[in-house]
Amino acid sequence: MAVAYGFWMVLLCFAADVPAVSINGKAVNPEAWAFLTLTRGGDENPTTRAQLIDQLIERELMRGYLEKLKVVADADVVDLRLIQLEELIRRRGSEPADVFAKLGLSVEQLRKELALGVAWEQYVEQQVTPKQLADYFEEHRSEFDGTRVKARQIFRKAMTDAEVVAAEKLLSQLRAEIAAGKVTFAQAAVQYSQSPTAKAGGDVGWIVGVGQLPLNVALVALALQPEELSQPVRSPFGVHLVYVSERQPGQLSLEDVRPEILKRQSPMLWSAVVAQLRQSTRIVRPAP
Repeated sequence: MAVAYGFWMVLLCFAADVPAVSINGKAVNPEAWAFLTLTRGGDENPTTRAQLIDQLIERELMRGYLEKLKVVADADVVDLRLIQLEELIRRRGSEPADVFAKLGLSVEQLRKELALGVAWEQYVEQQVTPKQLADYFEEHRSEFDGTRVKARQIFRKAMTDAEVVAAEKLLSQLRAEIAAGKVTFAQAAVQYSQSPTAKAGGDVGWIVGVGQLPLNVALVALALQPEELSQPVRSPFGVHLVYVSERQPGQLSLEDVRPEILKRQSPMLWSAVVAQLRQSTRIVRPAP
């Protein structure tokens, strides 16, 4: 009960406090805000609220854009997304019908909001050409084809600018010493790494795809050849130095990973379209 109560209180707080947003003089439907807080979460932090308002504006811009292009979401896919949303709510300890009613969300509005995401996915498939898919796959093959690399890392925590500078300086010095054979990567990791893998000489095992390390660090690791060292790499958590000892090429084809490539392309295309729409749209939003 406590979990369900807390879940409802967050949602009700944010659904009730609908921001005054208008697009070309037309106020945004409050239910669109309710849906956003339901699916993206809510927080009284002003920064988080501002981010949600940005997402609300982007969704309304894209809704109008796709409607103008007559991109209609597949009804069966929308039905599936609704089932998935209801299941998520149940896993959080609430009944979907009760949550939707408390937020003032009708089934029709829910389907409309879910249809936006489905229509966007269909639009992405239409816009990304076979050549673009093939070129992207070749450029990023190791990220998609199942390539495996056996890696070690030396990690230094760094949150402030000063800490980042200090960490990058230390890791650059260690890189030079390792490259010169003055110390092994494993020895340097034991002494200097602040990762739980330090005791194992920084060994993070086999990396497949981009899910086992911060995204940009995993991408660097997958691009390395055996016995190769990276430059210091920043992540949201700090700075990393990566070493790869073994590499096994993957066997997956473009068609095997087509959905994943489209998923990678989607946010880039979304940002480009939204930036263009903003230039010709009058948007009114609450002052920060």
